[in-house]
Amino acid sequence: MTIVHRPAATKRATAPPAYPDVRLFIDGAWCESADGRHEPVVNPATGTTIGNVPFASRADLDRALAAAERGFATWRKVSAYQRSRMMHDAARLLRARSPEIARTMVLEHGKPLREAGLEIEMGADVIDWFAGETQRAYGRVIPARLEGVISMVVKEPVGVVAAFSPWNFPINQAVRKISIALAAGCSIIIKGPDGTPASINASCRRSSTPGSRPASSTSSTASRPTSRST
Repeated sequence: MTIVHRPAATKRATAPPAYPDVRLFIDGAWCESADGRHEPVVNPATGTTIGNVPFASRADLDRALAAAERGFATWRKVSAYQRSRMMHDAARLLRARSPEIARTMVLEHGKPLREAGLEIEMGADVIDWFAGETQRAYGRVIPARLEGVISMVVKEPVGVVAAFSPWNFPINQAVRKISIALAAGCSIIIKGPDGTPASINASCRRSSTPGSRPASSTSSTASRPTSRST
């Protein structure tokens, strides 16, 4: 009898997911800060630096505001039905790419993977809800004091919105602010959280396809998160 000894199979070590590159999004393009300043992003589980987030300068803010103002002039004219369709598309893409974004959130936030995925799913639900609200921005007819007079309330976009998003729910809280502004026909500049910037950065990248900007003005606006930009 011949006895053949086979070496035990060894498991290959799985490399940890790479932390994505974080950039500012201004005027339809991902970019570094004007002065090149950065702040470190730390993995809360290990205390190690895993990446950097650009620190937007006053010049970056000026560019973001100018772009958002130009975008507002176009976006306010987009019909409620078209805005709704674009936002539903963004929600669909966000759900499809949830696993990848969830892994990023785990790295910088420390949430369990399942909880991170749930937050992204809920964020997509928020976008869908506000997409529906675009078609329910009803006005009012008010009884007039005088004969022959008609008093009405008509809801219109007001302009550029500035918003800030916290670290504890980096996607869910951000999409609430982004969605309500865009649904109303406004453009928006949002400052993503310093400690967890890549989650919302990734969700904005992954909720679009090349050449499209879901739930944003058809012109180049700073309507998606610009880390450290306000």
